[in-house]
Amino acid sequence: MSADPSALRVLVAPDKFKGSLDSAAAGAAIRRGWLRERPQDEVRCLILSDGGEGFVDAFECATGGKRVCCETTDPLGRAITADWLMFGERDAAVAVMESCAAIGLHLMHSGERDPLHASTAGVGTMMLDAARRGARRFIVGLGGSGTNDGGIGMAASLGFRFLDRHGRELPAIPASLNRIARIAAPGSTMLPPVTAATDVDHPLAGPRGATRMFGPQKGVRQEDIDRLDDGLARLAGRVKTDLGIDAADLPGSGAAGGLGFGMIAFCGAVMASGFDLLAQAFALEDHIRASDIVITGEGRLDAQSLAGKAPVALARLCRVHGRQVIALPGQVDPSVDFTGCFDRILPLAELCGDPSDRMSRAADWLAHASATAASETPD
Repeated sequence: MSADPSALRVLVAPDKFKGSLDSAAAGAAIRRGWLRERPQDEVRCLILSDGGEGFVDAFECATGGKRVCCETTDPLGRAITADWLMFGERDAAVAVMESCAAIGLHLMHSGERDPLHASTAGVGTMMLDAARRGARRFIVGLGGSGTNDGGIGMAASLGFRFLDRHGRELPAIPASLNRIARIAAPGSTMLPPVTAATDVDHPLAGPRGATRMFGPQKGVRQEDIDRLDDGLARLAGRVKTDLGIDAADLPGSGAAGGLGFGMIAFCGAVMASGFDLLAQAFALEDHIRASDIVITGEGRLDAQSLAGKAPVALARLCRVHGRQVIALPGQVDPSVDFTGCFDRILPLAELCGDPSDRMSRAADWLAHASATAASETPD
């Protein structure tokens, strides 16, 4: 710590800036900009995530776990490799993975997106790999998916079968959802306890469900929305009848195209806040108490941010401990009221009006925003 009496203790903890910067790169840019104006300050960085991209990176930073690479498949069934993380003692080993490592929207270019056939099978393959390697508990981050299958692809990888009214096995893809007449469970999935981490509270189907809220960004055509939403509702009915599990309306069941529901129905998962899990792993409240100012950010502050995303969740913790918190988002939805969340919000969009330049030079603009915030901070 600097002996300078004007020095401040600054905690930098942003989420990713989707499409431009991961959390670590965003934190480095914020730190660089802040120290440009206030070199006397002590600036520490943490990686944040609420269950989507960057979740494994954050847990690796918090726990010092070991990366494991496994062979799996992408949403279209193509062979890929994906990393997951193992930490803890052998008898209490925890596997942490991001579902988007196997089924992420980023794994398909826009012309390849096929929501009627994209499958979560790759997630099940990753889970089986972790189980074989001795994991005693799973934490699976949900977010950033390119799928809308309610988790049936993952379930098929674990041994579940989905049958039509003639008893014939159906391919475990969204196009089959409306034809499922019976679900046949395996004798055992051989999985340890599963915690599914998400930042959304949406149900499986209906107006706020997976398809209507998130389907269009995954390439779901307007004419297919009703079909897929009805298919997820049918799946929920079959799960209730055949497996005795009623989970369609549980908060978070609509996460990752209904994979949240699938995790509960087929893996016995417990839903949890991705941010809360990381906050515990990092002992985040101790870091906040040890700081004078906290800086966070993400690509866009909007209504979803208020529903549990990391920057707002962090800001609420800062309020509990009486710490000033500054947000440096890429942009802010003007229709959403963030009063009481942040002491200051400085969007990159106000500094750089050109969206393409803001994306291509995100680190530079984020450093500039941080330097601006630092210059406006009194000693």
